Amino acid sequence: MYFTLIVLVAILAALLFDLASSDMVFGAALVVLLFGGIISPDEALAGFSNKGMVTVGLLFIVSQAVQNTGVFQTIAD
Repeated sequence: MYFTLIVLVAILAALLFDLASSDMVFGAALVVLLFGGIISPDEALAGFSNKGMVTVGLLFIVSQAVQNTGVFQTIAD
């Protein structure tokens, strides 16, 4: 239980102080919990099969595409 709390505090600190991008922080936490024996490989991969997670991933791709094309900047101008 303490190991998980330490990982949680580390996640919050990394996000608060912007030490790395959010995907890297959460990915590293997943790996630490996996190799720490807190979660099993099946549990670690179970979230990626969730429809909500796939939707969020696709929204990241769409938002990056919109940002790169400058569509909103053109509309705002």
